[in-house]
Amino acid sequence: MWRLPYLVCLVIATAHADNGVFGDDLIDIKKEDIQKHVASSVENLGELLCSEQRLVDSLIKFKTIVEKEANICQDKSIQNIINIIEKMEKYKLFEHTSQEKCLEHVSNPIHSFLLLKRTTRIMTKKLKNLKVNFKSIKSKEKFKIHFPLKEIDSLAIPEEVDYAEGGVMGLINLVTVYNMHVSDIAAGNIIQNNKIIHTNMTLSPTDVQSIGENAVTLGLYDTGIVWLKHAVLLMKISKDAKKNQYI
Repeated sequence: MWRLPYLVCLVIATAHADNGVFGDDLIDIKKEDIQKHVASSVENLGELLCSEQRLVDSLIKFKTIVEKEANICQDKSIQNIINIIEKMEKYKLFEHTSQEKCLEHVSNPIHSFLLLKRTTRIMTKKLKNLKVNFKSIKSKEKFKIHFPLKEIDSLAIPEEVDYAEGGVMGLINLVTVYNMHVSDIAAGNIIQNNKIIHTNMTLSPTDVQSIGENAVTLGLYDTGIVWLKHAVLLMKISKDAKKNQYI
């Protein structure tokens, strides 16, 4: 079973670090220690992403096998499983998963945040429903060998784990430590080595709100307010856009 480490207080190397996982007092530490910590965090996140991608690939393969059996597809539990897998297919990121691709992907703190959100919030419920429905299949022995139970269990994360411990703090630090703008981060743009790196993933208004609420909970009130204000702005923009569809 994969175990969540103390993740990503710092994602990009710097000459400062938080005093404690959730502290807001900055202290000077050795650059070598920072680089070692960052490398360790990214490696753990890369391992988690690879596990997620292997699971998604296995579920898609299982769905393909099941769909070839017209009779079994009439089973209500099988139909539920297929529906769940179809919703999870959008999480497939690579045509072919590799450790190098996973490490490169999670080096971006936005990707790390979304990965942790998926695996600790979204995936947990879907995987639980998959296992419940699989147990209810009338002729499950025929498909038992193809059902990725091992991959599901390998991605299991304790329910008490809060993804604020890693991904949320990584994004908060981009503002508190690196002086980046919340609007840029939410739009999927990260500034690294004085260059703007564009990602293909953005944060939803709910994501931005969650980060702001966590910042306030952690005592980072000024930063939290900035995130919450931007969440309100994004919600207004989204609401206006929906209204315009009917004009």
